[in-house]
Amino acid sequence: MLLGALAAAFMLAASVALVGMRDEARASSTAGCTRARIGPSIECVARNKRCRPRYESDYRHYGFTCKRAHDGLYRLKERVFIGPPRPVQPTTPYGSGG
Repeated sequence: MLLGALAAAFMLAASVALVGMRDEARASSTAGCTRARIGPSIECVARNKRCRPRYESDYRHYGFTCKRAHDGLYRLKERVFIGPPRPVQPTTPYGSGG
């Protein structure tokens, strides 16, 4: 009787520990990703995740671009925005009083 109670308590503690580890693994795997609608599905998009070039416009909406990596597979990179140049401020020569 006592042995059965101890076995049940051990099984309960082990199952709680496994559920906790699974939740931690899920949280760490999705920590750096953004949920996004890519094509017909909702996916996690993050740097260096695999991508498909046909959905480039969808990736751009979330700030990424799909580029071929050195291993030959397509991977997401952060999109670099190059905007208009800053206007150059006119400088006055020293001593002109202007």
